[in-house]
Amino acid sequence: MSKMANMANGVMPEACGHRHGPGLAGGRAFWRCRRLLLPPLMLLVLPAAAAPASEREEAPALQSVRGLLKAKAQSDLSVQIAARVKRISKREGEAFHYKDVLLEFDCGLLEAEWRAANAAYKAKNLKARSKKRLLAYQAAGRLDAAIAMAEAEQAAALARQARLKVQQCKVRAPYDGWVVARHVDVHETPQAGGKLITVVRRGPLEVEIIVPTAWLKWLRKGQPFIFEVDGLGELLNGKITRIGAVADQVSQTIRVYGEVGTPPAVVRPGMTGKVSFPGGGALPTDERNGGKDGDMKAGGGGA
Repeated sequence: MSKMANMANGVMPEACGHRHGPGLAGGRAFWRCRRLLLPPLMLLVLPAAAAPASEREEAPALQSVRGLLKAKAQSDLSVQIAARVKRISKREGEAFHYKDVLLEFDCGLLEAEWRAANAAYKAKNLKARSKKRLLAYQAAGRLDAAIAMAEAEQAAALARQARLKVQQCKVRAPYDGWVVARHVDVHETPQAGGKLITVVRRGPLEVEIIVPTAWLKWLRKGQPFIFEVDGLGELLNGKITRIGAVADQVSQTIRVYGEVGTPPAVVRPGMTGKVSFPGGGALPTDERNGGKDGDMKAGGGGA
């Protein structure tokens, strides 16, 4: 270590000084020895040169925006009948399963109309069959037989209509979900087509995000992201499923949509949070190279 320090300070070891003795010849030998030792010494002292800028890869930035969790389906349930509400089985916030009865009407009158329509169809059908047999024996005219058949078809249609009304007496769940709101109560008679219950679907949630249009340089369908729910700190992994077709001409932003898996029970539609794209600013290798790799592969395939 002492010899290395002496070399760094320009002091040569004894081999460069005392061995050659005084005089002109000794001085020349001293300087020749010093020139031979300086290059290795510089390699030891000087720091390594930095790599060229073209070989350094910049660490990708973490891009983040705001996002909104939305259910994949939210429905206002209604029916095409006017009847008195008999029972409502679910209240706001309660969960239900597919095909569960959420609301039931008092359909005594509609059931009676269905039975009457069904009986009328049976009578018309018997008459039409009788006319057809008589026509085979030339005991009835063709016109009478055709009219009887048309009346039977009309009665069948009215019976089906009455049956469809009775089938609407029980409002069943279209999917697994929660009750968002009830718009009617027991003993009320809502209008036909009016809203009865608003429900929302359970399961994977959709994320609505508004991003700058400049992000479309690297944002792609299937790109992963992390959604951090405000106030809860829950981290949900998701991916982009679709990109909006039209950008806002004033703000130069565009809506994109993603999907996260089935969230924890505390996470509900309507919550907001931060959407982060790890490495969002980094383009894929083939795009940074201007597509040269893709052209080379294409050319190789053609050969």
